[in-house]
Amino acid sequence: MHLPPGYREDLRETHVCKLQKSLYGLKQGSINWYLHLQEGLRKRGFRQSELNPGIYFSPTLVLITYVDDLIVIARDHGTINKLMVDLKSNII
Repeated sequence: MHLPPGYREDLRETHVCKLQKSLYGLKQGSINWYLHLQEGLRKRGFRQSELNPGIYFSPTLVLITYVDDLIVIARDHGTINKLMVDLKSNII
């Protein structure tokens, strides 16, 4: 790893860099993504299924997670589009 711009090279021996995000491809990357998504969905009023923790319900949507993919089911495209815009701007 290279030090970010603005850090002095002489600090390399006494300081470390703390990553604020998981790196894609690491073992813990998938679980961190899922926990982040789970928190965001709960804040938006989704309930997690008791039988299958990968399924979330809201009054107007059903959201199914599988690895790093989402399946969204709703009665109209507008509801899905609104959720996708919200997720892109606030979670991802």
